[in-house]
Amino acid sequence: MLSLSRVAHTLLRTAAPVFIASTVVTATSSIALAADNASASTPNIPHLERIDPLYRPYAAMMIGDYSNDEAVAKANAEFAKVALFTTIVPELIKVKNEQDGFEVEVAIYKPQKCAQNTPQCPVFAYEPQYTKADPSDATHPLVLYSHAGGFLVRANYYLADNYQMISNTLQAVVAVPRYRLSSEAPFPAPIIDNYSALSYLIEHAADYDIDPEQVLLMGTSVGGGMSVSLSLYNRDHKNYPIKGQALIYPMLDYHTGNPDYGATSEYIGQVAWDAKSNAYAWEKYGDATAIAALSGHTLPDEHGKSNDITMMVAIPPHLQALKNFHHEHQKDSAIKGEPDYFGYYSPSMAKDLSSLPPAFINVGDIDLFAPESLKFASRMLESGNTVEMHLVPGVYHLFEFLDPNAAPSQQYYERLFYFMDQRLMAPQGQVWPEAKTAK
Repeated sequence: MLSLSRVAHTLLRTAAPVFIASTVVTATSSIALAADNASASTPNIPHLERIDPLYRPYAAMMIGDYSNDEAVAKANAEFAKVALFTTIVPELIKVKNEQDGFEVEVAIYKPQKCAQNTPQCPVFAYEPQYTKADPSDATHPLVLYSHAGGFLVRANYYLADNYQMISNTLQAVVAVPRYRLSSEAPFPAPIIDNYSALSYLIEHAADYDIDPEQVLLMGTSVGGGMSVSLSLYNRDHKNYPIKGQALIYPMLDYHTGNPDYGATSEYIGQVAWDAKSNAYAWEKYGDATAIAALSGHTLPDEHGKSNDITMMVAIPPHLQALKNFHHEHQKDSAIKGEPDYFGYYSPSMAKDLSSLPPAFINVGDIDLFAPESLKFASRMLESGNTVEMHLVPGVYHLFEFLDPNAAPSQQYYERLFYFMDQRLMAPQGQVWPEAKTAK
């Protein structure tokens, strides 16, 4: 049985603003406790009737504020009390950021063979079809997982039971970089931290029993957006073979929540992650105007329209360092001409979305990121990419963690693992695996 994790359980008990949760432990009373706590102090959630009844009991616990320095500091102080690996402790390695040399911690989860789902051996009830052509080959696929947190909080990094469940179910190595938050280093540091981890693991695949030809990217919320940024950056640089990208309610568009670009609908983004928090997160992540200037154009409008830069804009040293780093390594890069730095920052605004890995996008229809996910899926299709898009009725941000046993959560996990499984079976760049004919 799947239920809330010990981390989520602790956060619910402390009544801290909940941004994260996880899956796959045996604390069967957690969901009942959450429902009791929620019903005791249910806030006035607009259009509560639009929330699937299965997830309404947890909505109150998912109301939080991340829209200013004080609120984020308070949340991080609460998270710090429970930001620990649980019964599962991954292998921890250090990888140097290729640009500035910062040592990035990366948590490595190796697959286990689980007879049944337990706290020590979590697994989802899915039977992968992917098998090695050579039975003696002991290597595993790699899933590079970019965790959620809005570039503001890191509690999601410690959800060991969730990452181990993915590893066990897919029989893959799951790697989770502890990338720097905005308060530690703004754009591009988090992207280069994650890409350096990806590059290191592919270049040292044999040391970790990884098949470097079988690589998937995955991320939730801001991690979903970062997965797209990694796909773009990888395409434009070393161009490692990436089989697919699983984007779970991805944070893609720096416009979302910014009052300068119009009000956000009252029907979305009322639970877990709201417009004000989103606007603040993008502001802390990087100076959009300066990043656009670094890319040689003005700040794009909500339709992605911009003009070539016609006036001098001050470029901060850390952004100039990114440009210098690119030019120093251009001879080793697959990119031609000037890179689209702004696309790496806000991937929905990328000028060129062609030649990206097939994408799986899953988002609730009352999630703040539903509109931008739909727009991004459309642009991906128009650019010649393959997209599997799921818009789930009545669910909000992080829904699958709050009640993993509910039907929409179960359907999400089935679809996710099927997508990843199919991608591993297909040759690089090919949409579908070749059908096997009986002999």
